[in-house]
Amino acid sequence: MIAQTKLALQKDRDSALWEIVGDDLDVVDGKTIFLGLDKKDKTALTIFSDYVGYLADGIIHVIDTLHPEAVLLGGGIANAGQRLLRPLREAVEKRGYSGMQFANVKIEIAKLGNQAGMYGAYALAKQSLSV
Repeated sequence: MIAQTKLALQKDRDSALWEIVGDDLDVVDGKTIFLGLDKKDKTALTIFSDYVGYLADGIIHVIDTLHPEAVLLGGGIANAGQRLLRPLREAVEKRGYSGMQFANVKIEIAKLGNQAGMYGAYALAKQSLSV
């Protein structure tokens, strides 16, 4: 989403996102879009909608391939909570040919949030050293 935001800003000098980043593309981070959404910025809305669509497509492929009970989202984006989950669940349901009701897959935020990757790396390293 950060790369998408930087590209979109280069094309739209009138976006309220410029005010948020202080005319410095290097300060764009995951929070930038949500701050733009708070200001009802059209560019932020487009970037967020596109991001949700891409994420939904990826989740649909995981569901169709692996048939999991749940898909858990971690990392920095997990901080968005329901603000991300609601539109994401809707997009997965609309875009997935089998639909969420049929697949019965939960999409949730990982309880470890932004720390999920760190704990996963630790567990993998510990397991590798135990062999």
